[in-house]
Amino acid sequence: MQRRSGREADRRRKAILAAPSAIKSGNDLLIIGHDEILFEDKYKDLPSYCKARPGEKITHVDGNDLSGHFAALIHAPFKDDQAKDKNNTSLALNVLLQEESKYGQFFFFGDREYPTIKRIFEATEATKGSSNDNTGWLMWDAMLCAHHCSKAVMYWREEADTDEIYKPDIMKFFETYSRNGDGYIISSSHSAFWDEKGKNPPHKKAKDRYCEISKPGRFICTHEYPSKSEPSPIVFTIDKDGFGFDDKRKKSCGPTGLEAAVATARGGAQPPAVHIGFGTPS
Repeated sequence: MQRRSGREADRRRKAILAAPSAIKSGNDLLIIGHDEILFEDKYKDLPSYCKARPGEKITHVDGNDLSGHFAALIHAPFKDDQAKDKNNTSLALNVLLQEESKYGQFFFFGDREYPTIKRIFEATEATKGSSNDNTGWLMWDAMLCAHHCSKAVMYWREEADTDEIYKPDIMKFFETYSRNGDGYIISSSHSAFWDEKGKNPPHKKAKDRYCEISKPGRFICTHEYPSKSEPSPIVFTIDKDGFGFDDKRKKSCGPTGLEAAVATARGGAQPPAVHIGFGTPS
């Protein structure tokens, strides 16, 4: 899969270099990070709009400027992530979708684990009150569980520890930045949650912790929504009434569609102010 993705990225690179001012749909490419490969002959001549660094905001999709409707702040990878294992080089971003004054925010951490997710929150909070204040980009209405609901997000073994220890600080971050305290937590996984040693995620320990900071019915597993027998896409909407979720589950399994729409329809006066800066090299 990685080899196939690499071939596709290389095809797009060649297409862009052949006609940098006329990129066709399907040929767009955005390289995110600080990797020195960008200075090699194959990549150094790519236009600047094909490159982005943590702390920068993206408003273009497939060559179209969607400012006022779409924006994404890149939280990671950090410059020194290249030395870490592949999970902790994952792209982490906060996506804002907007309709006039109404908006919703969505948080994605890829396959990151406790140390690097914690770093995202701490590094961003450190910008508070500065001209590069990005703390508004920590808020979320829907959050995708990192690494398919892995317990490595909130259970971690430090060098001095003999076993994994629960890290409540990361759950406090998640809870604090849930916009209005009623966000949806989504597990992109099968529906068999377990804790047996050596088992890959999804982990029941992680699910239980997420359920502690979310309201009933707002932890949703993709493979059992609205039911295990007939799974369907989970669809959130942003319209004149604000952020909404038309819940297809039966009433006994979660909020009804009407209840969810009323409970989640909201409209902050403005989406977070955008400042560029954190995460760039010193």
